[in-house]
Amino acid sequence: MKRIMFGALFLLLSLPATAAGRGEVRKTIEASMLVTGTILVGPGGKVEEFAIDQPEKIERGVLSLVKSNIDQWTFESPLLDGAPVAMRNKMSMRVIGNKLENGDFAFRMGGVNFSPFKVEEGTEVSSTRLTPPRYPVGAARAGAGATVYLAIKVGKDGEVQDVVAEQVNLQYLANESVMAQARKVFTDASIKAAEQWKFTPPAKGEDVDESYWTVRVPVDYIIGGRKAGYGEWEAYVPGPRQSIPWEGLRDMPSFSPDTMVADGSVYQTGKGLRLLTPLQGG
Repeated sequence: MKRIMFGALFLLLSLPATAAGRGEVRKTIEASMLVTGTILVGPGGKVEEFAIDQPEKIERGVLSLVKSNIDQWTFESPLLDGAPVAMRNKMSMRVIGNKLENGDFAFRMGGVNFSPFKVEEGTEVSSTRLTPPRYPVGAARAGAGATVYLAIKVGKDGEVQDVVAEQVNLQYLANESVMAQARKVFTDASIKAAEQWKFTPPAKGEDVDESYWTVRVPVDYIIGGRKAGYGEWEAYVPGPRQSIPWEGLRDMPSFSPDTMVADGSVYQTGKGLRLLTPLQGG
């Protein structure tokens, strides 16, 4: 656990910051790590097996926290054509570290996400054009990085009908008003690009007759061209989460937008296993 604490501390101290913001928002900084893997859930909602990707790259304390959570998980029974079945999903988990008043760090599971392991071609929304947004000039000059988690309403013609930033997490520390402006700059750049994106709606399957579909797409803005590698800690200031205005999604309570991997993937909502068990800390 000491290696985790010192690694997180190094990241927190190296996060770009303005002098005026250090004392005011220091408590909002988090050290985080995205852990991925696969999970098999049986017809009764119990975990039958799971595997963590590249476990040799993950700190032992983090692996212990992840495994202790998974061992307690119960899911809604997976269904296929209305009948309970065993189902395998991809999973991604955000592990969070926060600095305590005594200088130590507490670690917890910040959120999880599940998505189908295999998808039959033509049964889900896919991307046709995802032209990346331009990096805001002012943010680049300030050394500010971010990840913007977009929710997009896709019409039957594949056009974007609406788009909102559910959450904007910064790799930049300043006073709250400056960070709010930075989030707006990244949000505006992301939405401007996303409004021009094109998608292919489902051509078959249970969702084909929907009037629209909602997809999520994370967008990374990386200073220096390098994102934290798998198993490495990264530090950021998490932004507030905004609801999706055009529908009341039945997200599981443990879902968080920043559990999605920002690798160009498109995540259609309403897919994947539904966890019933609350997440536990370390």
